[in-house]
Amino acid sequence: MTRRLYLASLFLIGLILAVPAAAAPAPPADAIAGAAKWEIENEKIPSIAIALVDKGGVVWSGAWGFADAGRSQPAGPDTVYRAGSVSKLLTDTAIMRLVEAGKLDLDAPVTRYLPGFHPHNPFGGEITLRQLMTHRSGLVREPPRGHYFDADAKGQDDTVLSLNDTTLVAKPGALTKYSNAGLAVVGEVLAAVTGKPYEQALNDSILAPLGMKASSMTLPPVRDRLAYSEMASFDGPRFPAPPFDLGTPAAGNLYTTTGDLGRFAVAMLDHGQALLKPATVEEMWR
Repeated sequence: MTRRLYLASLFLIGLILAVPAAAAPAPPADAIAGAAKWEIENEKIPSIAIALVDKGGVVWSGAWGFADAGRSQPAGPDTVYRAGSVSKLLTDTAIMRLVEAGKLDLDAPVTRYLPGFHPHNPFGGEITLRQLMTHRSGLVREPPRGHYFDADAKGQDDTVLSLNDTTLVAKPGALTKYSNAGLAVVGEVLAAVTGKPYEQALNDSILAPLGMKASSMTLPPVRDRLAYSEMASFDGPRFPAPPFDLGTPAAGNLYTTTGDLGRFAVAMLDHGQALLKPATVEEMWR
């Protein structure tokens, strides 16, 4: 999957539909609303919020369903959702700001920045930031500690430390294999180079400059505004999804609203100019 296609996929997962400014003069509001209502009624989704943006800003937005389990609070533009793997794109953008500033080299061994990172590598070759950011590092998909089902996750630094007990599944650069573990390593590079905890570094680099005031990389600041959600197995009943912070925040711990995520989408559609030089964005998507 190319970086550009990956970017587009993440925006769709985040319920942001990006279109060129020269597209149809009015968004298909009725069709979008109809599709959202169908999903809520037929798939029993508690709520859906959508923002339609182009590089000039939010063109149209809407929300349906309820943000609470009691169905008394309608979902709206200020409802907070867990954006999941969209977090990866924000992490990568923060890294590219450091690359642009000359503080990081995408093709240097990642051990330059994390000297204690040593997963078992029977294939030879060094893991680089570029490989980690494009899921070509050879790392396992999920770490031994700090994965999605780890109720005792201690933090991203411990998650990355646990990778020293793993063995690469491929030579670095040889295979594209999705890896939340790899993005956790990228997040720890961000922390190491900035001298700040990952969550603070991401806030200072991305959220604050874009005015994403309703967003957070940790749960406590947004818990009261977090939309009610449910989980289910293929053969079991639905149950409330427990809110928690991941041990891989760089890979999936963004809490945000459609309005805030729209601000990030606008920056990317405008060649990153609120955060990065256009040439840096092209390198990021290459």
